[in-house]
Parts: sequence; C-alpha cells; structure tokens
Amino acid sequence: MTQRRFQRSDRIGELIRTIVATEAERWDDDRLGFFTVTDVEMEADNRVAAVYYTAFDADPDQARDALDEARPSVQRLVASSVRMRHTPRIEFRLDRTREQVDAIEAAIARIHQQDQ
Repeated sequence: MTQRRFQRSDRIGELIRTIVATEAERWDDDRLGFFTVTDVEMEADNRVAAVYYTAFDADPDQARDALDEARPSVQRLVASSVRMRHTPRIEFRLDRTREQVDAIEAAIARIHQQDQ
C-alpha cells in the first residue's frame, strides 16, 4: 500500500488552521457569531494562506471587520509558529459552501416538484 506524501504546503495549512481555530476560541467578539475555520488553502509559493471560515448568526460585513482587526495578532502567532523564510500572509475568506449546497438543494426540489 502506497502512503500519501503530504506536501509542505499541506502541513503549513493545517498548522495555520489549528492556530487560527485555537486563537478564535479566545476571541470575545460578538460580531463573529458562531465562528468556525473550515479550511486553509496555501498558494503554490506558500506566500498567502487563504483561511476559509463560517460565521453563523453574524452579519458578514461585521464578521469581516472583526477578522481584519484580528489579522495582525494571528499573523504574529503564525510567524512565531512556522519556520519559514517568509510568513504566509493570512487572508480571511467567507466559506460559501453552505450557500451553494442550499442553492443546489432548492434546484433539485424545484425539479422534483415539476416532475410530480
């Protein structure tokens, strides 16, 4: 059985996900609602880490503002935890997977209704 070899960017992304998720537990910011880190994607050159998140029960603009304010402290934590020449720049991005799933389910329901 061949064992999958993880790329360095996979390990860095997972470390960043853990750092952000752990740090988020300490944040006391109502603007974030129920905040969850869903994924981290690293650019090919490892210079940018896209941190995908959901913030249920939160206004998207206010959640974004709160994350923009938290970015410097998260960036410092990543810099002190990751051994790299250049620390990846953290970019928070709203995970729209749930919205996409809801749209697909609604389309399927409409098709099913039309068939009856």
